[in-house]
Amino acid sequence: KGSKTDELVEKYKRHDPKFKAEYETTQPFFEIAKALIRARQDAGLTQAELAERLGTRQSVISRIESLEYGKVKLETLQ
Repeated sequence: KGSKTDELVEKYKRHDPKFKAEYETTQPFFEIAKALIRARQDAGLTQAELAERLGTRQSVISRIESLEYGKVKLETLQ
């Protein structure tokens, strides 16, 4: 059984078409952000260290990881 948050999300998706559409649009980006955070932490890296290895800035990593940020351009992830 899912968490209370999962249950609430499912309830809103059933009753609010706008919520459902926005959720389905943004969910893949949130999954990417969570996976990046998990992988970075498992590797014992800071955002700055990961950015240096990837040839980018810490602010880019922060923006991707921010669940508040929402969509990230696919080009950024490539």
